[in-house]
Amino acid sequence: MNHTEEIQELTQRMSTMKREDSRRTELLERAIKLADRHNDLEKAFRLRIKLVESAIDTGRPEKSLAAYAYVLGMIDQYPEKFKFSHEVAWYYKWVLPKLTGFPNIPLERIEATLKDMKDRYLANGFSEKVVTYYRFKIEMDLGNYEKAAEYHELQKTMTGGFWEMDCPACVLATEVEFEVLRGNYEAALEKAQPILEGKRKCGHVPERTYVDLFFPFLEMGRKEEALEFATKLEGKISDLDGDWRYADDLMYADIVREDYSKALTRLERVLGIALAGFEKSAPASLYLCCEILFRLMAKNGEHEINASFPESFPLYSPEGKYDPQALADWFAKERESISEAFSKRDGNRVMFETRDRYLKYYLN
Repeated sequence: MNHTEEIQELTQRMSTMKREDSRRTELLERAIKLADRHNDLEKAFRLRIKLVESAIDTGRPEKSLAAYAYVLGMIDQYPEKFKFSHEVAWYYKWVLPKLTGFPNIPLERIEATLKDMKDRYLANGFSEKVVTYYRFKIEMDLGNYEKAAEYHELQKTMTGGFWEMDCPACVLATEVEFEVLRGNYEAALEKAQPILEGKRKCGHVPERTYVDLFFPFLEMGRKEEALEFATKLEGKISDLDGDWRYADDLMYADIVREDYSKALTRLERVLGIALAGFEKSAPASLYLCCEILFRLMAKNGEHEINASFPESFPLYSPEGKYDPQALADWFAKERESISEAFSKRDGNRVMFETRDRYLKYYLN
């Protein structure tokens, strides 16, 4: 079997798996090694484009960033062979927002990447409106809501293809998210109506909107409606073992229902993924949820619990026995460390403010 046939076999196996299955990324990486070993530039290029999507879907955005950097490098090195196509331009929008999830990536590099995106888009006939829209999203993710609002208004004045920015459902979902982040809950709910009514949907919507509205509804005293969002979210997720992105959101619903054992089971499934990745914003969210879970378990008088955690967990116990209070303290410390790193880079205390609101609601 030659390398082309081996690669074809690997990609065929990958095509039978769900998009959140981490084995997809592993198979792609094996195929890429084959292509590189045989200096097959065309396949190495195409496979890395596939890896961009797969790595993000399986919670390893650092692999996505590396793959996309390779793709851009090949376009620069071999301009007659590889082009900045619509497909490549589309995936720039996937990787760019992931930069904010790594506190060790400085703002200067994020700004340089935005400039590179703008230069490539304009040189290849794409709209500057897209770049401005993603400046809005970057500032939103960094917690700079005033700046984000300025770019949000600016992109409205610019011309460009709507689909070049994002799909209509995701654009609307981002509008909802932005209102939630600024505490405008009623405005968020009003904008969310087309999504909640099923008129706007895609591969990530309405799931992400259910997540965004869950805690605001709790704060507004609408607990049953919040839990309904969680029930609908779980119904949309086909493979919880693979799709770890919503694990803490469903854990919070378990906590509200006081079903701590179910929340613990969800954590057992995803903790290894959180520990393995270099991206930190998602683990920070999960760790806050874990702190709350274990503090509540300790408060309920549980001095020892049984759990199946990965050996990579710093408090790993071969016997599978853990002190909930010790677990809560560890997750709190890790979360604080991550939050400090983001705070130092971003110049705000947004993550700490979120922590305080969640602890106040769940623990008081």
